[in-house]
Amino acid sequence: MKSAYKAIAISGAVIMTCSCIQSFNDIKPVDKVPGEDIWKDEAAITGIMANMYNSLIFEDFSYFYGDYSWRSMDLVAMSDEGTAGFQKEPAFDQEGGTYEYPDEFLGQYIYIQGDQGGEGNVRNVYPESYSLIRKCNEFLVNVETAPIDEEVKLNLKGEAKFLRAMAYFTLVKRYGGVPLITEPQTYTGDNLEELQVPRSTEKATWDFIIEESGEAAKMLPATREANIYRATQAAALALRSRAALYAGSIAKYGKVGFGKLTGIDSDYANAYFEIAYKASEDVLAIPYYSLFRRESDKSENYRLLFITPNNGEYIFQKSFDVASDIGNSYDKKHLPYSMCRWGSITPTLEMVEAYQLLDGSPGTFDTSVQYEDIYDMYQGRDPRMLASIYVPGQEFMDTTYQFQRGIIKSDGTYYIAQSAPGPSYADEFYTDAVTGKTYKILGKDGGAYTGDASKTGFNIRKFVDEECDEEAQWNFGKTETAWPVFRLAEMYLNLAEAAVESGQHLDRALWAVNEIRDRAGMPDIENIDIEKVRQERRVELAFENLRFWDLKRWRIAHKDAAEGGLNGFRGKGLHPYFDVRSEKYQYVVADDIPKRRRIFTEKNYYTKFSSSDMNANPSLIQNPEFIN
Repeated sequence: MKSAYKAIAISGAVIMTCSCIQSFNDIKPVDKVPGEDIWKDEAAITGIMANMYNSLIFEDFSYFYGDYSWRSMDLVAMSDEGTAGFQKEPAFDQEGGTYEYPDEFLGQYIYIQGDQGGEGNVRNVYPESYSLIRKCNEFLVNVETAPIDEEVKLNLKGEAKFLRAMAYFTLVKRYGGVPLITEPQTYTGDNLEELQVPRSTEKATWDFIIEESGEAAKMLPATREANIYRATQAAALALRSRAALYAGSIAKYGKVGFGKLTGIDSDYANAYFEIAYKASEDVLAIPYYSLFRRESDKSENYRLLFITPNNGEYIFQKSFDVASDIGNSYDKKHLPYSMCRWGSITPTLEMVEAYQLLDGSPGTFDTSVQYEDIYDMYQGRDPRMLASIYVPGQEFMDTTYQFQRGIIKSDGTYYIAQSAPGPSYADEFYTDAVTGKTYKILGKDGGAYTGDASKTGFNIRKFVDEECDEEAQWNFGKTETAWPVFRLAEMYLNLAEAAVESGQHLDRALWAVNEIRDRAGMPDIENIDIEKVRQERRVELAFENLRFWDLKRWRIAHKDAAEGGLNGFRGKGLHPYFDVRSEKYQYVVADDIPKRRRIFTEKNYYTKFSSSDMNANPSLIQNPEFIN
């Protein structure tokens, strides 16, 4: 084991700025400690732990499927929440084309952090997860005899178990059952077959994560005054809550196949839901966390939640540090086009209409009404909408979001913008033959179907720091906004969903959903069912990279878009036109945005093992419907 750690060289800079751990003032670089002494030195042990945190795979601001840094294929764009403004994105570049979710989708991704040179940051989920698992297994063995304080040792063991459970969670939600390796493996020269561990069932894999996170919770501190980016009891319980909820959904809605390597028998669903319910309750009982309530303005309060450090609602978060070249590019990639010159991920009309009106009625827009003020269309709705989405006429950062698709002429026909907004802001005008007036058509943030600005008429506001400096606004890798891996609002919604799915604790489920709605400024609902829970989850957790996994675990992603699935989904826009006859704005639903329709089939509920992973372990059995 010692020889394995002699090869670990972690510079002091990396340890001190690990994206999950900060303020490690006494960490000693591992490469300066003799291999045989590592496990006698608490600072060196902490350095190893920092390296393990840094190996975690997070689906955060910097996570994009594919192998090029300019891709816009994040989990928002690959769900029904958004699509790409960037016009030449391979998944979204043809109005009449289709895009099939790849067999190895989410098995490989590009991790864009620091500058935009993402091409060198291709990450492979399967081998990297097992690399972390190996480190955790070795850590748990070696730390046992380390001459350090027993409480410190217990906390460290809890962290290793939490990280190992997180790694298996990353794997199982992609691949189903995977090899469960819980002890260090050593190659002796004649035991190769012994090291080639076959896949466990999907149930066994979920069970391990649930059990492991529960054990970790007992070992971890309830809170941390320093090093707040390290795991706590609440983080482990939050993982247990999410994992049990996912397992319950797969048992209830999925299919069992391949010797139970994929799927879980439905008889186990309610047991998982009860575990998820209890774990969620346990998190809510911890007094160190509360829903963010600092502003009387409900919309502004919700907006500030996602840019406020140490906000009391984040249970486990990933931090970024521009000085150490581990900043993210969220502001640059999500500000409206005129503010960043980038084709960002943009919300679909389907996502925008998911937000209800203030009275709780459906949020479908009435396009039969014309408006003197282009912004009036969006009033009287769930306050979370305008906190999460930029809409035409909205004021921010001393400017106004401008999106205009065209003009309705005096004869009732449409003149549509053709010019792309750009650095020169070359305006496009139309002179009406009847009125003789000249009208400006193009908005500085989009309207035409050429170029890289929004095609839907919206941009994502959630997580954008409107106090950011020009560096973050115009350049890559200059944003430090933290990513919430787990936050308290999800625990309320996990509790509610688990309760409703099992038919138990319905009074608590109703209470939990209404707590979330009250914080948002929405009226209470009077009764609870699964559709209401899913509705609340969709808007509260929008753009947090959870919607795609929800569609998968509920087994509705393969359904037609008209049924709420991803099959055939392209996404719609909502486009304002200026009517020269009434001198008012007319909104039109756009089902022709130049994006491909998606093809998601049932085989896409699992990821294909790559040929390199199969070759490395001949005991692996490929997932259903895939060819090795």
